[in-house]
Amino acid sequence: GRAVNLTDRALCYDGVHLTAAGNALLAKELAPAVADILAETDKPPLIAALAAPLERPSTPGSPQARATTLARQAVDQLALGRPDQAMEHSAAALRIDRGSGPLWAGALVQAFAGHLSEAETLAEEFVSISPTDLFTVKLWAPILRGAIELHRHNPASALRILEPTVVYERGTYWTRYLRALCFLE
Repeated sequence: GRAVNLTDRALCYDGVHLTAAGNALLAKELAPAVADILAETDKPPLIAALAAPLERPSTPGSPQARATTLARQAVDQLALGRPDQAMEHSAAALRIDRGSGPLWAGALVQAFAGHLSEAETLAEEFVSISPTDLFTVKLWAPILRGAIELHRHNPASALRILEPTVVYERGTYWTRYLRALCFLE
């Protein structure tokens, strides 16, 4: 489109695949539209879509509730193309609590930021909390592993990891979103 000149090698590797600078420019261009969409809803779609890891019961006002709120904000900032703010919210959430919500959001934010070793560590810790939970094993952990592989520039591996999540994708858009990013890679 108009946001990124696909012939500029600083923004696009080969006329199709964006560089980090190209992705940043595109995110900046799309952020106002995404903010408008989020403003039109009483509950942002990201938060609704991530209900399982980010909506675990906690006592209102507790440290766990505050950490979960920060984790939600981290994912929303990521979606708005604000990775620095996403990293700040995620780090703050993890300083308060190492529960499933902050760990899942932290792993996702780290993967999208390209900090893959930290993303893997947080993803493993997330799975260790409930290693036999069906949705952890079949949906939420594969989403994290898929995001990590995608950001390793290995879309074929990410697609293989995400394939079994199709059955559960009505619970979240992340599976479809990551698969779409794989096809764009």
